Amino acid sequence: MKKQYKQFGNIAILAIFVLLVIVCNSEEDQNEIVTLTGISVINVPLKTSYFVGETLELSGLEIIAFYSDGSSKTITDYTTNPVNSAVLNNPGTTTIQVNYIENGVTKSTDFVVIVNVISATAGITINIGQVIDGTPLPFGSIRISRSGVGFPVTENISVNPSDYDSGSIRWEIAGAGHFSDETIIGSGSSFTLNAADVRYNSLGGHTLTLSVRKNGLQYQREIPFTIMQ
Repeated sequence: MKKQYKQFGNIAILAIFVLLVIVCNSEEDQNEIVTLTGISVINVPLKTSYFVGETLELSGLEIIAFYSDGSSKTITDYTTNPVNSAVLNNPGTTTIQVNYIENGVTKSTDFVVIVNVISATAGITINIGQVIDGTPLPFGSIRISRSGVGFPVTENISVNPSDYDSGSIRWEIAGAGHFSDETIIGSGSSFTLNAADVRYNSLGGHTLTLSVRKNGLQYQREIPFTIMQ
């Protein structure tokens, strides 16, 4: 009989121990802190293609947050860089970074938009007139000879219609600097190439990129540019 009581006692103790373990584990599960593990873009904004000078529009952007317990939810209190309504001035692919902070944990994701330039033929005509030693050449004639023609060489820029944004003319001559991979950059309605600016290793074809702004949008035209021996 005593042996049976002892067995029952051991079983009772074991049962109580198992019950305590279950209760402790249950409390630990209830007290487990759910943390942010990541965010992702569900839907990109309705507008992802822009022209230079337009502002970023994030309407339609949807972001989802993920958590350590396997749950997820759509969030709206994120931030972006650049921010909504920022002016997009750099042509090409622009990365928009999305950041979200919750309980001291920061997670990020991103998406891209395309920023285009408007060809000058879409609304603005650009003409180039060459002046060598004070003698003007026909519009559109850009040809510099290093022999028989002295420097400086001046190019006069005419933009039609003339109501482009004030001070917005910008020009770049690719590969025509002191070295073949240098680009000369300037602004204004004319530019002058001096002998000190152009070296013999700049001989050959180059590209003159001319851009102006009208109503905040950038118009651009690329024109062949030749430096001869």
